[in-house]
Amino acid sequence: MDKIQENMLGEALKYAELGFSIIPVSRDKTPLIQWKEFQTRRATKDEIKSWFEQFPDMNIGVVTGSISGVIVIDVE
Repeated sequence: MDKIQENMLGEALKYAELGFSIIPVSRDKTPLIQWKEFQTRRATKDEIKSWFEQFPDMNIGVVTGSISGVIVIDVE
């Protein structure tokens, strides 16, 4: 794992510790996993670490709604 990946992993774990439900997403924000279950449960640290091994170029997505306590309004 290179330095960028280590930093991203560290940030993902921080988000999880803050109570956010996170998932791996591609650079175009497409989920890299089946993510519906993460609307009702948060990923474990081991799951998050395994995603970084499985998807080395992943970005971090936050599942919005009550699981993370975040609401998004998209105005165009």
